[in-house]
Amino acid sequence: MMRRRFLEIQTVNSGKTPFCQDGLRCDTWAHAVESPIRKGPMLFTVSSIKLIAEIALLALFGQWVLGLLAGAKKDTNLFYQVLQIAGKPFVVAARFITPKQIIDRHVPLVAFLLLLFVWIAATLLKIRTCLEIGVELCK
Repeated sequence: MMRRRFLEIQTVNSGKTPFCQDGLRCDTWAHAVESPIRKGPMLFTVSSIKLIAEIALLALFGQWVLGLLAGAKKDTNLFYQVLQIAGKPFVVAARFITPKQIIDRHVPLVAFLLLLFVWIAATLLKIRTCLEIGVELCK
């Protein structure tokens, strides 16, 4: 927002055509200024994917920790069942993409690792998007 105002003020005062990021002159403002409005849906999508990955990661991690603490009675534990329901769509998706040689006991670990990679990619993409549009717009 502040960058856009600065470019508008600079262009009005100097009477020159604004320059693009690569140093070439731009004919329109659409090329000169990257609008935060155009990056808004991208930021929303990346933040949503990151949030879903975080919730699923925490559900799978909590299920694992509670399984260690509850032992053999984990299937009767209400909180374990809630975490199992929260993580089940991701475990089913991981089962769908893994080969049949991987036993069902290891599929939640595969789901966790895949979600971890998705979370890392979404975090890096969110950082990149925030740096492009300005950090003050990402708050």
